[in-house]
Amino acid sequence: MSPRWFDTRAPDVDTAPMSLWEALLLGLIQGVAEFLPVSSSGHLVLTELLLGIKPSLAFNAALHGGTLVVVVGYYRRDLWDMVRDSWTSLRGLFGGRSFSQIWSEDHGTRLVLLLGAASVPTAIIGLGLKSHIERAFHSGVLTSAALLVTGALLLSTRRSQASSEPESSPLAGPTTISLPVALLVGVAQGLAIFPGISRSGATLVAALLLGSGRTDAARFCFLLSVPAILGALILESGALAKLGTVGTGGLAVGIGAAMIAGYFSLWMLVGLVKRGGLHRFAYYTLPVGLAGLLYFSLR
Repeated sequence: MSPRWFDTRAPDVDTAPMSLWEALLLGLIQGVAEFLPVSSSGHLVLTELLLGIKPSLAFNAALHGGTLVVVVGYYRRDLWDMVRDSWTSLRGLFGGRSFSQIWSEDHGTRLVLLLGAASVPTAIIGLGLKSHIERAFHSGVLTSAALLVTGALLLSTRRSQASSEPESSPLAGPTTISLPVALLVGVAQGLAIFPGISRSGATLVAALLLGSGRTDAARFCFLLSVPAILGALILESGALAKLGTVGTGGLAVGIGAAMIAGYFSLWMLVGLVKRGGLHRFAYYTLPVGLAGLLYFSLR
């Protein structure tokens, strides 16, 4: 998953009309690939290049908004704990509680702070690599090569996930993610802004290789997508005010498809990560990346 923060098209540039079927296709691709470690931005770039589809920035931003709703709904208990504990911690600061007490006792507050810390390197990397990202979004070769990188990252978790992990629920409870791990996961998310590098794949691989439990890693990485997607929506707010050539019907179809497909892909991936099957997605991204690399190199 890589929000298209730095698309070079101006938001008011008219694009080719999009049919309902094209809106449905892009919505399904966004919903499935947003959470599965196969790169939603990479698949959208390749699909648009192959089929000649040119969606407006408003449409792309709206699809990310649809998948944001999925994350919020799936992890609603954690998000509620984060809001509740943050309010309690804020009141506690004025009541004499120390920061160390809040860090150790208010689990939701600690998770908020860790997610905030992880978002900092993501923003720095994204802004620093802006020009390179712009070029990558128009290159089938670079996107395909990045899919090969994603496949290699996923394969690297094969041994680390071999042992069973007796964890009950992927929702709620104290996190075991440390601050150094959170920062490195944020770096991985920043690099995943390149199309073809899966955000969920890169962050999960980083968390797992750094010793995090599979269930806790999945929760942290997907909650980390909330500020990332919100950041993308804010940067694309100008585009959201203009629907371009996609009418309300196409927009509704695309968002609905992204939400439905996104929920099932998130549910499936959390289960697979818990069972240690993240590496299996490499058997998809590697041949797709290789095929794309050959196709766009020979065009």
